[in-house]
Amino acid sequence: MPGKYKVSLSITVRDTVKQLAGPVEFNAVSLNNTTLPATDKAAVAEFQKKVTELTRVMRGTDQYAEDLLKRSYALQAALNAVPGSNAELRARISKVSKQLEDIKLKFNNNSNRPSDEENPPAPVTFYNRLSKMTYAHWSSTGAPTQMQLDAYSILMAEFPPVYDQIKRIGETDIKELEKEVEKLGAPPTPGRLPAWNK
Repeated sequence: MPGKYKVSLSITVRDTVKQLAGPVEFNAVSLNNTTLPATDKAAVAEFQKKVTELTRVMRGTDQYAEDLLKRSYALQAALNAVPGSNAELRARISKVSKQLEDIKLKFNNNSNRPSDEENPPAPVTFYNRLSKMTYAHWSSTGAPTQMQLDAYSILMAEFPPVYDQIKRIGETDIKELEKEVEKLGAPPTPGRLPAWNK
């Protein structure tokens, strides 16, 4: 946004931050080189902030789901080292793994085949919708198009239930499964501190 800003330069060494220069005040002005200028620059900046926050949360959630999936695979492997069939627990772990695999497909296809054009009637993935929206918008100084606004609205409708599902799996399901695997004395797995009765 055009306006007055201040800039400073500092260096961080371990736990100490030392200011090297500034603050220096400067004016940011819009260049007069825009073909389709936005009439409401504040609204454009607000939209960009919302998209940036959605991108941050979506990428973090995807990584969290990936970590949970690895933990579920590790639980399956650890269960193989425990005597007995443990069929019911094995089935529950497999169910959570399958849920996470299905969730991961909502974020991204497993491959680039088929291409986006060949993909229908499969649903558009979160990253596909997000990347097309942001690519077109970040290279523009104009207001968001109706397609970009619609893409954002669709993501805000489709992503929150998936976020809630991943959160439940991480905060409840995986933790319960890890406790049960721990009770059986299974080998350590990522994200699980073995109980120690000293």
